[in-house]
Formats: sequence, C-alpha cells, structure tokens
Amino acid sequence: MNSKCLLSFLCFIFIQTVWAQDSCEEYIEFKKGQYTKYNCKGEGSANGLNFSIKYPNTWILKDGDRPHIVKNIMGKLEGLVIYVNKLSESDLPKEDVSEFFTLEGLKYIIGVDEFDSYDLNQEIDGIRTACVYFNTNIKRLDTEIKSKNLVYLMIYKNYLIQLHFSVTAPPPFSNFFEKKFKRYEGLFKLMANSFIINSQWTSTPVSNNSTLNKINEAYKKFNSNKLSFSYLKKYNLTEKRYTDNVNVVLKYNKDNVIVNLNSNYTHNSVYKIDRKVLKQSLVTETKKSLKKINFTGNSEVVFLKDEIKKIHNKELIKITSKTKYEGKTIVYQIMYIYLYNNKSCFITLTSNSSIERLNQVDKDVDILLKTLKILN
Repeated sequence: MNSKCLLSFLCFIFIQTVWAQDSCEEYIEFKKGQYTKYNCKGEGSANGLNFSIKYPNTWILKDGDRPHIVKNIMGKLEGLVIYVNKLSESDLPKEDVSEFFTLEGLKYIIGVDEFDSYDLNQEIDGIRTACVYFNTNIKRLDTEIKSKNLVYLMIYKNYLIQLHFSVTAPPPFSNFFEKKFKRYEGLFKLMANSFIINSQWTSTPVSNNSTLNKINEAYKKFNSNKLSFSYLKKYNLTEKRYTDNVNVVLKYNKDNVIVNLNSNYTHNSVYKIDRKVLKQSLVTETKKSLKKINFTGNSEVVFLKDEIKKIHNKELIKITSKTKYEGKTIVYQIMYIYLYNNKSCFITLTSNSSIERLNQVDKDVDILLKTLKILN
C-alpha cells in the first residue's frame, strides 16, 4: 500500500471513529458553561431586532454575505446561519402567522419539497417555533456536497426568524454525515435553547419620574439565581425555599399565590403536555393535601376551564378549578404552567372566598406573568 493510499485509509478510519462518538466535544464544553455569547443590538440585517445566542468557543462568527443573513457561526463542517426577515412595518395578524405554521407554509419559506420530520409546536423564549429536519445535495462546479439540516423557525411580531443548523460532508466522507449530525444534534438544541429575543424583554421607557415612583411604590421584586419576577406590594412573601427548585409563597388576606420552579422537566413546549394526565395529577395532589389536614370526607375537583393562552409573549397552560368537600366549595384555584429551557414554572392562585375574588387575584398576578424570567 503506497503512502497516499495509507493516508486515505487512516483518514477513513479516523472519521469513522470520531463521528461514531455519542456527543461532540463542543456539547460537553457547552454543558459546562464554556461558550461565547453573541449579542445583536439590531444592527445591519437584523433590521432592529435585538437578540442573543450562545455558541462554542472554537466556532468563528462571521457577517452574513446574503440578504437577511445576520451572522454565520461556523465550526469545521458544522455551523449555524441566523436569518432575520422583517416582513412588514407592523405586527402580523394572527391568521397570517397561522399560515406559516403549516406543512405547506414551511416548505414555501425554507424552499424544500420534502422533510425528514417536522414539529409545528415547539417553543423558544416563549415564542411558538416550528422545527424541521431535511437533507440537501448542493453541487458546486463538479463537486456534490451533502448536508443534513435542522431549522428552527419562529415569528416574532413582524419578524421571521430562522436558526439554520447544518452538518456538511464533502467527498470522500459524504456517507458519514448522518453519524456526524447525530453527534452535533444535542449541541444544536442547546444553542437553539439559548436564543433570546431581547426586544421582547426590553422595558418600556417611563415618561417621567413621578410615573417611575408610582411603579416602584406598587411593586416588589423577587430575585434568585434561577428565577425573578415582580409582584404587588400588598402581598407578603411568607415562604421561600431553594433546593434544586425554587418555591415562593405570596399571601394577601386569605388569598395565596404559589410560584414553583422545577429545574428538570421532560417537555419543552406546553403543546406537548397531555392536559388530561395533568388534570388527573392535580386531582391526586389535591386529595393528598386534604388528607394531610384531616379532611377525610368526600371531595371532588371540578375543572371550570382548561386552555393554552399567550400572555405577554409567553405560551401558558391555564387551568381553572374548584374543590368541593362534602358537596360544598371550599377553594377556587387557577394554575398557570410556563415552560422555558427544559424548566417548568407552576404559578398557583387560590382563594376560598368566591370565583370573583379569584379573578381579582388573577388580575393581581398579571405583573408577575409579565416580568417572570426563568434564568439559566
């Protein structure tokens, strides 16, 4: 075997060995917090959209060289292209947004006739997101380059945003690009989850100091390294616990607001939660709670409303219920569930007065929902 053939053979074995590993080195480093953060202030092709994303330290950040491409963030044969397209001067109507979240809509936007798989109901930074997998063959001169692609697509106000991850494999290694994609898929998902649209979290400017003083007088701020939010000052923070999770109890007269953050959750979108199973678990937990306070008679949880709502650009499950004991209503409850970056936040409102009183507590919690941030 001559030296040229030997070198090709060794490269072949090396590629097979490295690409067969479960996860790439960048994934492991990213999980350890070793990454670079890119902050876009709306300049250039971003057309005024402020956002940020994290990427591996070894990857190179380059300006986009085509319309609507804000940045290329590239490794060796893998990388990310960030597209931002300002579709209009005002927010898109809901019916127009709905057209994007269809199979035909995705094919039209991405320009591909066939997908390996797709999911229309994922979520990034509280924004509904479509996820698409597909392969492409690109011919440049006499060379054919194969690539496997993962694209996240979302609509924020009047912006179409695409995070286009890909792994390419030029000859002679094109047969192994599927294996390499599997190694990088976990990293791609971590990077996508780190994408934050800063524009939606930018505070509205306050017109004068007196208005600012009124806001400061009305609210208190809760901060931890995992969770932050504002709440009305009339509520007293009566309990807070920090373990792997965060548990905060706010109390006003006979009304309670409980905020519970769970750091490990199996779903990344409220659309993937089986609400029937969720409600059954709420019934079970309610009965356990009643038993602890020696309510041993007949109890019943009645669900009044069950919906997914978008509140302050957050997709939330909202479940309204009442609990009866021996035929008499003893408590009214609203539960909000918000998911972000594989973490779940349960916000539970309770009142033992009336449904009207519960609705007032719901209004009080609006500022909490607006300012709620789950931190990394």
